[in-house]
Amino acid sequence: MARWKLVLVQLAGVWAFGSVLTGMLVMAFVMALFGAPLIGLAVAVLGVAGLVFAGTVTADASPLTRARGTRLLWAVLVFAGGAAGLGSGAYADSALKLPFGENELVVAVLGGLPFALAAALLAVWWTAVPTLLVVVAVVGGAVTVIDDRKDATAYAGHLERLGVPRELLFTTRVAGYRPESVSVITAPKLTLRSVAAGAPAPAYYGADHITVRVERGTFPAADCRARLVTDRGEAGRPSCAEERPGLWRRTGTMAGRPEWGCPCGLREYVLRRGPLLVRASATDGVAAALVRDAALNARPATETEVRAALNAMYGPPGR
Repeated sequence: MARWKLVLVQLAGVWAFGSVLTGMLVMAFVMALFGAPLIGLAVAVLGVAGLVFAGTVTADASPLTRARGTRLLWAVLVFAGGAAGLGSGAYADSALKLPFGENELVVAVLGGLPFALAAALLAVWWTAVPTLLVVVAVVGGAVTVIDDRKDATAYAGHLERLGVPRELLFTTRVAGYRPESVSVITAPKLTLRSVAAGAPAPAYYGADHITVRVERGTFPAADCRARLVTDRGEAGRPSCAEERPGLWRRTGTMAGRPEWGCPCGLREYVLRRGPLLVRASATDGVAAALVRDAALNARPATETEVRAALNAMYGPPGR
């Protein structure tokens, strides 16, 4: 028989035997949990013996099976590699919530694959090289995806503990401004600050700040003239106008004069986005067009942006 055919026969035989071994290894694992580890040892001995037989029948398929002295070593390596791959696959199936473990036939068929891959690594160069590349790619990809899933779960749990719905985390873009801080303690809030080159220090507190908040709710007519509440102050009787359907402009003046001094004017734009309201507010030291842009350019924050904000405030969750 041609060498390449003999290699394929060996790999097919190892795969088939590995599929049979899979059920036995699962049973041995369960029995070990109930205090019967000797069953696992018996399965291991049986598995190695079966592989020695497969290596004997297809002796010329691999350098390690060609000589009797190394055939046992080949069988042990294939069994160990297959068992390790089987365990890793079961872990990945559980961690990634894949459907493979729910079907016994699929488990049996795929269970022989790690044993065949181990045998392919020990056969000839034209099976070893591609197998090694595939194994490295699959393992690397699985580790990356599993870690990302763990991180996503950890960050979602962090937000849940903080009582912040993920859908309320937004960011925005305004020319000449950059995010200065993000707060997700109770109500999600993004603060932007001017970064204009050579700009003098503001004459009064908040002159170069825009605050963006997102909340669930509607905006009935009664809310349009309700008290205007911002991070910089409050205005009791604001004026309100609907610039276009779903976008309102509110302006007002703070009562009295704060100690830090200001023109005391406040402005807010309210944008309806489905079931959410985006509120961008500032003092009248910020141009109305910029506050309007902050509302109109608001978008849901990406996972990377959310994680960066949480890391900056609280550090990575669970670490």
